[in-house]
Amino acid sequence: MRYIGSFYTDPPSNQNTLVDINTGPFDVVDGFSVQATLLMALAKSMCSEQAPSEELLTRAIQQAKSIGMHTKSFADAVQGYNPVLAESWRRTWWMIYVVDSNFSVIRRDHRTSLNSADYDVGLPCEHQYYCLMEIPQGAPSWQDYCNREFAFEEKNFSSFAYFIDANDIFVSSLRASYEFQDVSEAETLCDHLEATIAGWFLMLPANKRGLCIKPASVDQLMFQAYMMMYTSITYIHRPLSTLRYNVAEDISSCGSPPPPLASATGVGSLLDGRTHLEKLLEAIQKQNQCLITLPVEAVQISPFTICMIACCTIAHLVAYKSALGPREADVARSRIRVVLALSDTMKISGLGQRRFCMSSSASLIPL
Repeated sequence: MRYIGSFYTDPPSNQNTLVDINTGPFDVVDGFSVQATLLMALAKSMCSEQAPSEELLTRAIQQAKSIGMHTKSFADAVQGYNPVLAESWRRTWWMIYVVDSNFSVIRRDHRTSLNSADYDVGLPCEHQYYCLMEIPQGAPSWQDYCNREFAFEEKNFSSFAYFIDANDIFVSSLRASYEFQDVSEAETLCDHLEATIAGWFLMLPANKRGLCIKPASVDQLMFQAYMMMYTSITYIHRPLSTLRYNVAEDISSCGSPPPPLASATGVGSLLDGRTHLEKLLEAIQKQNQCLITLPVEAVQISPFTICMIACCTIAHLVAYKSALGPREADVARSRIRVVLALSDTMKISGLGQRRFCMSSSASLIPL
């Protein structure tokens, strides 16, 4: 935590010493050393030091598995006398799982080391209960979540559970969008993925349908989940749309949704390219609407979420300059301004700032 905090001092203090302390071998591996390694992996990733961050994440996974953190029994061992610590262990494991997926997106190979179905660790509770140290009894399992539509009794699942599910769908959607080859097969895969995304939204409880916005606060996990879902829709529809590739898309280090397949608008398509474009633009607009509804004082956007926003904004810029009529273009331009203005209204990491700058630079290139 001191190392991460050092980035907020000017100039940074004792970073090299703190790095050595945190990346060296631990005398004892326990849940706290796993947390420290995971935090260091995230800090390195946010500083664009991807190779060291990958090594640290691999170490965190190895450490966690060596002490059994990937099993239900690890948290259960302390549940009776310290339920808050048990919850901390559950949250740590599932954050390792999410970060592993995030790193696969950053690498753009979309290949993860962990599979949610392989682990019986209980799902985290709602964030407010954790903050109040009022941990509910009986953490539901991932299997309980996956079978929730068949349960005889309705169970409540936390935002963390929906966030984990959204994360899985997000990675699967991005992986599939880059592997589309044949148009007919791509149409089928797109249809299946869209149904999965629609199912995620439809299975949300009433209190999670739409972002829960309160003065100066927002459900950050659901915010990220919504951003992932809308980014997923953008990616699966772009290859089948009429939105042509432009060289400006190469500016963003985050990449952009894959370009259309050569014959995407050919005869025999279940949906024409224009319909896919409309779905793509609708998803971008909904993602943008999530940003518009956020109270400025509640904005906390990670570089990974910034990357999702940047990817969709690049596609929006291309559509604005090449695929929209005058009235639609005016609306798109206003929404693009919302994204670009974020860099002026919040302090973000150097990596996130660069990604915003890349999106801004792309808007200046003639298309």
